[in-house]
Amino acid sequence: MSRTKGRVLVVDDDPMLLSLLVDTLQTIGYEVIGAPGGAEALDLLSHDRFDLVITDIKMPDIDGIQLLKMVRHHYAGMPVLFITAYASPQMIGEAAPDGFLSKPFRIQHIEALIERTLARKAGSGGRLSRKVLVIDSDDEFRSHLTEALNYSQYIPFAAANESEALHQLETSEFDAIIADLTASGTTSGSLAELLHTRFPGTPLIAVGADDADTVGNNQRFADFAGYIRKPFNLSSIIELLDKLTPSQS
Repeated sequence: MSRTKGRVLVVDDDPMLLSLLVDTLQTIGYEVIGAPGGAEALDLLSHDRFDLVITDIKMPDIDGIQLLKMVRHHYAGMPVLFITAYASPQMIGEAAPDGFLSKPFRIQHIEALIERTLARKAGSGGRLSRKVLVIDSDDEFRSHLTEALNYSQYIPFAAANESEALHQLETSEFDAIIADLTASGTTSGSLAELLHTRFPGTPLIAVGADDADTVGNNQRFADFAGYIRKPFNLSSIIELLDKLTPSQS
């Protein structure tokens, strides 16, 4: 028998989706066991070895967030991925999974997320992921950037305005912040100054429509770790994040 890519435990109370995920991941080379709820998942974990847990959040007995906490407590180093149609950015930020996908999603996306997560697990002795908070009032831009970052080595979280951003920053730690200079309708200076004053240890990357010279000559933005003008290629953001947030080993 050929060697599998890894053993995956999939947890979902929707029997059709559970069966689909189990069958699909088996087809692409994983050894997969399905569980219809959190209690069954914990029982399987206590009797068998797994490399990764993929779980829905909204379940009737032990939900995905409770399951993640139990896995972190009893099986240190076990990555947990969320798949959900209901979670808010605040919920994801507070739970801090090792990755997540919103339903509906494409199979190639979850395949890429699993491969990346297992690769980080194999090569890291510390935290598996780096968390980035994206603050932008443009729904489409914010959605596209967070989705793109989710398929890189980062776990993105989104905030549409200053209030949402502060809530997430006060309840979870982030490795970097990407902020639109005009997010939430505040003046760009006030938002930048607020973030720098309250979270001085977190690198702050600004994005906006102004050219770099204009921003560079504005003393209010002297504390930014970097500035990228819209529109931009994702690679430019990834390159800057890689410099600012070296992976832990």
